[in-house]
Amino acid sequence: MNNVITGVGVVLYNKSDMSRIVIVEEKRARANLGKESGMYGLPSGHVEENESLIEAIKREVAEETGIKEIVVKNVIGLYLIKGALGVAFSAETNDEIDLQHIDGSDIGNAKFETVDNLIKGSCKLRPGILQVVNDFNNGINFPLELIKDCR
Repeated sequence: MNNVITGVGVVLYNKSDMSRIVIVEEKRARANLGKESGMYGLPSGHVEENESLIEAIKREVAEETGIKEIVVKNVIGLYLIKGALGVAFSAETNDEIDLQHIDGSDIGNAKFETVDNLIKGSCKLRPGILQVVNDFNNGINFPLELIKDCR
């Protein structure tokens, strides 16, 4: 596993409705990560130097959705996806997506979509995303204490 990127992703739902989660549209392709322009994924990205996994999730959510306040609840799982080892989390928010404050260089759009529609194939998803969504939908989760920050 040479040159594997450590990434984080999040199933972010509105606190009042867990059946709807945030998805983001990729604006540009990145073949090394299996991303194509127009594909949808979860808010996600790499972990920067000296950043915890939780800090990375909060930063990525803010950059990709404009949502500033989230509460990270659980670890969904670890996923080996083309070019990356990803840690997927679940999180909740009361905030709405703020398209005026997203990083427009990578993200074309962000929206809430129902889990059922994603499972039924309502849009083209990046590699591995459907597995994460299915795991979330099936109640797979682990406590945050699973993650040990030994920096």
